[in-house]
Amino acid sequence: MRVSPDPLAKLVRALAVLISLAPLHAAADAPPLQPVPPVSPATTHLRFEPVLQGLELPVSATTDGSRDGKLYISELAGTVRVYQNGTLLPRPFLDLAGDVTALSGEDGFYTIAFHPGYPRDRRFYAAYVEVGSDDLVVMEFRALPSLAAADPSYRKLVLRVPVDQPFHHGGQLAFGPDGYLYISTGDGQEANHWLHEPPFVAQDLSTLRGKVLRIDVDHGDPYVIPASNPFAGRSGARGEIWAYGFRNPWKMAFDPATGDLYLGDVGNDRWEEVDRIVKGGNYGWPIREGPECQAFPDTPGLVDPQCATLPLLPPAAAYAHPSIDPQGGDAVTGGVVVRGSRFPSLEGRYLYGDFEEGRIWSLARQPNGTDRVELLADTDYQITSFVETLDGQLYLTDMGGSLVRITAY
Repeated sequence: MRVSPDPLAKLVRALAVLISLAPLHAAADAPPLQPVPPVSPATTHLRFEPVLQGLELPVSATTDGSRDGKLYISELAGTVRVYQNGTLLPRPFLDLAGDVTALSGEDGFYTIAFHPGYPRDRRFYAAYVEVGSDDLVVMEFRALPSLAAADPSYRKLVLRVPVDQPFHHGGQLAFGPDGYLYISTGDGQEANHWLHEPPFVAQDLSTLRGKVLRIDVDHGDPYVIPASNPFAGRSGARGEIWAYGFRNPWKMAFDPATGDLYLGDVGNDRWEEVDRIVKGGNYGWPIREGPECQAFPDTPGLVDPQCATLPLLPPAAAYAHPSIDPQGGDAVTGGVVVRGSRFPSLEGRYLYGDFEEGRIWSLARQPNGTDRVELLADTDYQITSFVETLDGQLYLTDMGGSLVRITAY
């Protein structure tokens, strides 16, 4: 779908509002359950260079694990473009026009992930909202032997997750160092009335929504559940679940050095959070938002009065909405752990940003076990993803249509 510049600008602004989904009523102040790392002065600075413009609502970028320099850029309406050696290749790698429900609420195409054995194993996986059903689906594809594009004769449904509303799909895919496919799913519920209607789907182990899933796509048809998953074999629970309690876990990424999994969960009324994901962890939504027990935004009281006594894992970092902190933001975009050799000052840091405000922070674990957060930049970009290539190049995608190279000094 192509739109003229003025409607595109309106669409982008509307999407920004929908992703943040800030309600009209302010919640009552709730005391933090635990402190989050304060924002420290920046010890490094970033430069930004747009290297590609004119993309159609780019939502993510990834590599295929090889050293051929290709970046695969996913666009919201279902096209995956390839950027290589400074050029956008004319042939799309994947084109699902007509298969993807896009530009309605937060529907659309989200990302692709290549099998760890690529290119010997030519499989890759895509997550998007399917036309007709409006379900979040994970589909398996296979590249042509030339690797120039997806094989049009092959696709296989891996997973289907029905949602209530066209919001909060999650939809991020990533292969872990264990070779398993991890999938983020949102709660699928935009309206605040769901906060009054337990049981909450993100806390419900019988549903795949509001979770991080872990599956083995190398065995079974279309997959098997790893026996080491925390809820495998438990009655009443979905064995695919690795962690739970998320609202809209839009982006996640592994640290290639440590295997740690980082996730940005888009908040509701007051807080955006970054989580380190552990096996079986409960990250609190909708009982907690960021470091606080969540208060109802439309009536007095807490969503769960027992919040302070529940075994909920705290975020690794969080920042408040601008109504609370003018240096905060409204919709977190995770993120990438920098492990290349180009920018030693960023080594080991998790970079993440805010879709609406354009700010970029870093999170780093210190030798004493504490976390340090720095505000590195304040940009005009609508940040939808970060990516690092195998040769250490850093990029972000901007919903306005750009691929932007990041350098540190």
